[in-house]
Amino acid sequence: MKNRPQLSLLIALVINVFFASAAMANMPSPAGLPKNCQVLFVQVAKQAELAPNPNQPNSYNLILKSVDPYTSYFTDRPNRFTGLLSTANFVSFWQNEVDIQKTPPNVAIETSNLKNGQRINQVLVLSNPTYDAKKHVITYTAKSLEGPLQPMNFGYTVLFIDDMVWHGNKFGHGK
Repeated sequence: MKNRPQLSLLIALVINVFFASAAMANMPSPAGLPKNCQVLFVQVAKQAELAPNPNQPNSYNLILKSVDPYTSYFTDRPNRFTGLLSTANFVSFWQNEVDIQKTPPNVAIETSNLKNGQRINQVLVLSNPTYDAKKHVITYTAKSLEGPLQPMNFGYTVLFIDDMVWHGNKFGHGK
């Protein structure tokens, strides 16, 4: 199992290459997705940081650095659509949807500690995304589902963002 971190990162890389290829082959944009389909998202960054959030007790700031300017998406079966959405548009959809703000999605984060190389797989609840497109930095408010977290710096990081439902013109929850 020593190769598990490398395998996870390799799988994430293959997923992103697949999504990029699918998007370039004129797969539908979110506007072309069928209504009421569940959409899952993948974001990648060269580095990340987890730091205590001074404004909210028991929460953290998850800062993705050198984040890819595109967020990959795919739908649950039976639809099986894939594509890319600009990270700026993804954040805008999120920020403008009250339903998502009330019940933010879970995410699985797959990464490694920069200090000691330890593999990290953590499930978090993310909210309040902000994106600086010029610096390629996205910041989320993060809360752990598994107890307190240790602040740290991460290497290559992949976020698997739980599903949101596409309603034809916006993302939300439920059908």
